[in-house]
Parts: sequence; structure tokens; C-alpha cells
Amino acid sequence: MEKNIYQKFIAAKRNFKSIVKDAKAHTYKYAKLEQVIDAISEPLWDQGLDFIQIITETNITTKLIDVDKEKDIDLGVVPIYDVAMSRNNKMQEWGAGVTYAKRYALLTAFGLATEDDDAESLNNVQIKKSQPNQNKSIIQPAQINLDELVTNEELDALQELYIMKLDIIQEKNILSEETQKKLRLCFADKEMKRITYNQVRSKIVAL
Repeated sequence: MEKNIYQKFIAAKRNFKSIVKDAKAHTYKYAKLEQVIDAISEPLWDQGLDFIQIITETNITTKLIDVDKEKDIDLGVVPIYDVAMSRNNKMQEWGAGVTYAKRYALLTAFGLATEDDDAESLNNVQIKKSQPNQNKSIIQPAQINLDELVTNEELDALQELYIMKLDIIQEKNILSEETQKKLRLCFADKEMKRITYNQVRSKIVAL
């Protein structure tokens, strides 16, 4: 029995390569677009699949293609935002926004996760936090580490909230353009500190 496009996709996904964020920008690391493409291309080809990304002036649509059966399915639409650059060249800003959107679209469409270089240290922190307090005679309130990273589920929920209220955010200038650009980078890299998450979420929820 021949596989349909969904069965092929699941088979390919099992063989996607892991991605390490080794490109640096300012104070954070991220995975380059080429790394993301390299992680998915061969497993897709092995199943007779490929992808295309259709670019318009305002968004990018990612499609999964079954080459043998000439069938395709939409994997989602991602908006293109201009990325501020020091030279203030509008064409370069738009081009940088396209690259960012393509990378984010592939990460979300194919369910890819990037590996943190300091994942082991983060796990060690979690283990230490999970250990019970040895002094049981003292009851302490739960401590929240504002420097810890929020979960992917929290970040996805915040992104949905941000997109849903984007018009009013921009209309009332609730978040500056610079803050929004940093926020979108956090969404793409799946990485945000608790303190930033709390500050941004409180502003959006209040709308």
C-alpha cells in the first residue's frame, strides 16, 4: 500500500537532523536558515517530498509537496516584518525580514526544535530546583527565577496572543518597534527569559 503525503511526512520527520544554534547576534544565538534547510531536505527527498516557500510583499506561505503524486498541502503563513539594520536600507531590511520569516516558517511548519548549547546547565538548574527543602520546619514561598527561560508552550501562547492583538498593539503603540523586533526573534528562536515574558504578557493581556 502506497503512503499518502501525511504518512510520508511522518516518516521523514523521524529522520530530521537536530539543529544547534551556533550563529551569534548581539547577546543571543540562533540557527541559520541554511542549517534548518539542511536538517529537513534529505529526509524529505527520501520520501519523495519537498517544500516550497511562496513569498509575497507581506507574508510567506510554506507548502509541502508530494513530487510523485503532484499533491501539496499548506503548512502555514508567516508575516514578513522589516528587520532594522544599521544602514537603514529599506530593501536590506525587507530582505532580512524575509530570511527571518522563512527560517521561522520552516521551524514551525516542520516542528523543529533547536538545541541550546547550555541545555545541560539548564537541566542541572531544574534538578536543583526540584529537590525538596532539607529544612522542613521552615515553609518558604515559591521562588520564581526571572532569569530562567519560559517553556515553548508559554512562548507559543504568547505569540498567538501577540498576533491576535497586533493591530491594537501597533495602533496604541503598546510595544515599541524595537521591542517587537526583539520579541519576534524570541518567537523564532524559542527562547525568552521569564522577566521579559511577564512584562510583555502583562501589557498585551491588559488590552
